[in-house]
Amino acid sequence: MSTKESLNKLLGLFGTIKGLEYLIIVYMFASVFGSYMSQLAKGQEKVFEMGVSGILGTITAVSLNVYFLLYLKLGFKGFFGASILSSAVQILYYFLSLKFWKLIKFASITKRLTKEMVSYSVPGIMTMLG
Repeated sequence: MSTKESLNKLLGLFGTIKGLEYLIIVYMFASVFGSYMSQLAKGQEKVFEMGVSGILGTITAVSLNVYFLLYLKLGFKGFFGASILSSAVQILYYFLSLKFWKLIKFASITKRLTKEMVSYSVPGIMTMLG
């Protein structure tokens, strides 16, 4: 069974999302990464940055939805496109305002640490999926 078929079967919207499977997957990843960046800002107590990001995301989402849905008449493609782009704007803002590149230290990642982190996080992932 292909990814498209699995996604259609899972959602039960066989005709509605046909051809949108990859947009939905990109939307989900953008949404999750945007939430991750938001939680990172929250953990660093960057309340102002969270507020600005929320405002940027809202303005971008509303503007692009109006443009894509009303003017270009793109339907679901327009909705997902607007959502992905608004998440991308928020992610870019967080990346620049939090100086995300300074927080990444690949040298501290070891095979042992990776194994511990994966074994720790798998039950949580399963809980969230269920």
